[in-house]
Amino acid sequence: MQAVAVPEPDLAAGVNTLNNVPAFTWCYGCSATSAGMLMGYYDSQGCPNMYTGPANGGVCPMNNETYWGHTAWPSVTCGECPLVATHIGKDGRTARGYVEDYWIDADNSGADPYIVHG
Repeated sequence: MQAVAVPEPDLAAGVNTLNNVPAFTWCYGCSATSAGMLMGYYDSQGCPNMYTGPANGGVCPMNNETYWGHTAWPSVTCGECPLVATHIGKDGRTARGYVEDYWIDADNSGADPYIVHG
């Protein structure tokens, strides 16, 4: 059989990067963290209502540690980000959020906090 002609590799043509994409530390799940970073990117690229909180003048910050820090749980430390998981005391929140309603700890099989807290 005759060999197939394969084009020469062009590394420069295969490299694509996006600028101004937030880099968040892990926030209550891998998918949630990556979704938060995407929403933060869209917030800075013409969709300004993705993040509307008080941090960074209402524009999603490029990292979550500067404004929101992290929370240490018994088995994991979670970065905080209101785009990923709302949490009392983060970004001016005073009412229960996602973390209070649905989070116990990583791999925890305890009772659902939403049911426990009513």
